Amino acid sequence: WKWLLFRKDPNRWLSLSEKPQAIISTCRLPHDGKSFEMFLGKHRLRFHPEIPLGAKKSYLRRNKNWLITSAESYSSKQVTGFARIKMGETVMLGSGNEEYNNIFSFHKSVSNRQITITNTRGDLLISPLNLDNPVRIVRINDLDHREKVEKSRYKSLVTIKEIFGDPSTLIPPDEALRLLQITNKNLATEKYRPHNKSNQPGGLLELPKAPTPIIIGDLHANLDNLLKILSEKHVLSCLRANRAYLLFLGDAVHSEVSGEMENMDDSIRTMDLIFQLKNRFPKNVFYLRGNHDTFSPDISKNGFLQGVLMQEALLKMRGEQYVQEMETFFNQLPYVAITQSFIACHAAPSLEEITTEDIINITSHPKILRHITTKRVKLPNDYNGYSKGDVKKFRKGLGAAKGTPLIVGHTPLDPFGSVWRNVGAIKNHHILYSAHQSGPSIFLRINGQMLPITYPTEPLSRLISKLK
Repeated sequence: WKWLLFRKDPNRWLSLSEKPQAIISTCRLPHDGKSFEMFLGKHRLRFHPEIPLGAKKSYLRRNKNWLITSAESYSSKQVTGFARIKMGETVMLGSGNEEYNNIFSFHKSVSNRQITITNTRGDLLISPLNLDNPVRIVRINDLDHREKVEKSRYKSLVTIKEIFGDPSTLIPPDEALRLLQITNKNLATEKYRPHNKSNQPGGLLELPKAPTPIIIGDLHANLDNLLKILSEKHVLSCLRANRAYLLFLGDAVHSEVSGEMENMDDSIRTMDLIFQLKNRFPKNVFYLRGNHDTFSPDISKNGFLQGVLMQEALLKMRGEQYVQEMETFFNQLPYVAITQSFIACHAAPSLEEITTEDIINITSHPKILRHITTKRVKLPNDYNGYSKGDVKKFRKGLGAAKGTPLIVGHTPLDPFGSVWRNVGAIKNHHILYSAHQSGPSIFLRINGQMLPITYPTEPLSRLISKLK
């Protein structure tokens, strides 16, 4: 009533200090560019304003988001997860929040419903739900978050440039050819791929349990999104130390942005970076074939024959031999990846009964191959897609446990999202899209669960290019 009559906010503003303060009534924290720590029982979480590199002031005014991380993530050498509270969103913190519990593994001292937090134009409105177990908040006495972000991100971007060079420039033709030839040699002896009847690496990728999987969906020539993923904390160091691996779900080529669909430069640059990754970390970078990974004239978007345009661009820039090597690359790719944690492919499960032997020899089964690279989930306006029964059949044919997550790309469901979970009312069936202009999404294994992580967009190819 105070707000209605007097336009006066009834929630008290909380001034944080280095001394912990208990939250015993609803209060409001200002978005002041600094971080704080929250104690839920014996569990600690850190809250940071999200400040993307290269973001304009107008973007920051519209996107005053907060990131939540585990306090232990700073000492961890693993790729860790986080949560985001966007403007206008409300979340409940407590062990009863299954998604947050999967990310942070709350201590048993955390109540089932501990506290609610609402992001109101960047300010955080905090309301306690259990006064018998009060939450405490304290200012983190260290560098301003903006300074910390700039320092750590600058170091990661310098590392990328030192390893891979300037991602905004095309590699010279001779060097590019050597790079692709080495990539194809690595594919011909790729680990974790049972051999087919021709004694070549087959269509199935049986990935190990131990390293952390980082799954990347369709990139469609969005080079900045790939650079954003690589520049995140510990990604490169975990690849180097065999603590993580990258799994691309195909379709890294062919932009879907209006006005850029016929331009193949970013497709070529994106593939160059993937080849560099594969050659530097051959046992930790994997790529599944998608329907756009071809020069076929059947691949088109808004009237542009993108497969043909890609071939013509490569012929002009790098010559006939390079195009032949690129076709060899496409033809050597696996189609399905399986671990104890997930199954992944580009588009869909097969609608046919399958076995692991069928996937290993997938080039002998064109119908299964077509389903896995082109089919879409059955939706109210499309009755020709796959259904819950097909997913169940696919898991069984591959010998996977019931409920093993199936992660696919290919079918973004709306223009606003990047991850869709339990699609088609199919439990543990998820669609991932990493080409969104607002930033990429990935799936990451956190505490044994495959969980989505979304990053904001950053103009990293331009920023890296300017680094000395």
